[in-house]
Amino acid sequence: MKKTMILILLIAQFMILPVNTSIAKDERNLGLVILVHGLARSSNAMWLIGQRLEKAGYRTCAIDYPSMTESIENTQATISSEIERCIKSNNTAEIVHFVTHSLGGPLARDYLSSAPLKNMGRMVMLSPPNHGSDLVEHFGHWKYFRSVLGPIASELTADHSSWLAHLPVPNYEIGVLAGNYTFNPIAAYLLDGKDDGAVTIEDMKLEGMADFMEVSATHVTIRYSSIASRQISYFLNQGHFAD
Repeated sequence: MKKTMILILLIAQFMILPVNTSIAKDERNLGLVILVHGLARSSNAMWLIGQRLEKAGYRTCAIDYPSMTESIENTQATISSEIERCIKSNNTAEIVHFVTHSLGGPLARDYLSSAPLKNMGRMVMLSPPNHGSDLVEHFGHWKYFRSVLGPIASELTADHSSWLAHLPVPNYEIGVLAGNYTFNPIAAYLLDGKDDGAVTIEDMKLEGMADFMEVSATHVTIRYSSIASRQISYFLNQGHFAD
């Protein structure tokens, strides 16, 4: 019973609803940014980042995919269709960037490894489990974990047989923004080293990444961080984060 309650508390942090606000849109166009949400979310989770990027002069398109109900194969097919929809509905000749959160990072990497874009720009990942999460190592074999978070979450492990472990090193510029704060003492106890309540800082890093920066935010709140949004825009434009 105690372990079940711990797991429920850990899962609950993924279910926090977004906060509403308003940002004016700028008419400049610096390219298309495809927004890829994380686990237990929808495209609505990326709306604030999208509004801030539009204010900075980018066009945005947020995709949806079933993060908790489908197999990795079915999810890959949905993501492929959604990304193609975004590109076709916008100027297909313009540069295409990606901004991802959590699980969305590895899924975008997976898509681009099999369908590289000639006009690929840069990617910014927010708190990505590039090497999995120790929480999956602790709870991934539990039936309750699988029934709530679905089959893809169980793949977020460093095990050599996992889907995640077989993703190739990207050949485009990636910047990683890592949340380094957690209000969850249980996650802090279970995760080894600095973390954001779901993923450790070390597991967010990626071989060949162009830049890396820590942000004072949790795994969930990094999507609302004004500092993170400014750094996203800067990296997409310059290829590195602002000092």
